[in-house]
Amino acid sequence: MSLLVVLASAAPPHRADTRLALKPPPPVTDYDGDPTVLSILQRYGADVDASLVTRSLRMTSTAANAWAAHVLNNTRVKRYFEWGSGGSTEAVSWAVKAGRLEAYSVDSSEPWFEKLRKDSGLIRSAESTGTLHLMYANVGEVGEWGMPADWDQKAPAEQREMARAYVETPLTQASGKFDAVLVDGRWRLACGLAALRALKPTSRVMVHDYFEEAGRSHAASHHTERGEYDKLLPWYHLVEEARELAVFAPKKEVLSGLRNGTLTDKYEKAIEGAYHNAMRLNQHDAISPPRHARV
Repeated sequence: MSLLVVLASAAPPHRADTRLALKPPPPVTDYDGDPTVLSILQRYGADVDASLVTRSLRMTSTAANAWAAHVLNNTRVKRYFEWGSGGSTEAVSWAVKAGRLEAYSVDSSEPWFEKLRKDSGLIRSAESTGTLHLMYANVGEVGEWGMPADWDQKAPAEQREMARAYVETPLTQASGKFDAVLVDGRWRLACGLAALRALKPTSRVMVHDYFEEAGRSHAASHHTERGEYDKLLPWYHLVEEARELAVFAPKKEVLSGLRNGTLTDKYEKAIEGAYHNAMRLNQHDAISPPRHARV
């Protein structure tokens, strides 16, 4: 079974100001063996080559390897959540079939889910186990890439409810804590913030296209006029840079503050700000079309 050549990526997110980042803890090192996506998938029984893997995930090989190491090759990961369905959904299906983890995948397009099911026997098989959950987020009529149709014609209150249906409702439905999260779809800043309520101290959150130009490091990056993703840094440590993929760990004081309520007001204001920013920018920022087309 080969990986389906699909894509679940959105517009390039934004770089962060290194002045906002505290000294991060060291990356997780308890990977089980060779942390490369190709060797990991082959151990699960996948008959794939490296070029197909990176095309399917629509990531550079560096980013794909980091994603696979944190999700497929970390034995502590039992529950996985992703915003943006596609190549990552099929890749994680190997681990689901093997009984290694439970996975939840969110998308705003029912036809896209139907295409994935039709084209991938692996996804159908994993879904039949009851531990791969394809979660449709109803944001109304959608266009290309599951973007809400006529977004800029919607009233602010309607825009916010549509965004919440994608960002927060699936997390509520899934319930519980997750060991690894991929943010690779719509409203990425809001997704990254919303994920905090569903994390453990050891959890990792990966934001794809965090760095606008693959290969530009966090240290060499600079703000753009759409530079909003740095607003994750007060809440997370940046623990790994893998080309365009950023890997974050929740700050312990943040998780503690959310549990005891001392950060509730600040946190809710941050999420509201993320929604407001998406509304202000209309079809730009986190809801704009990705760089590649789904095939």
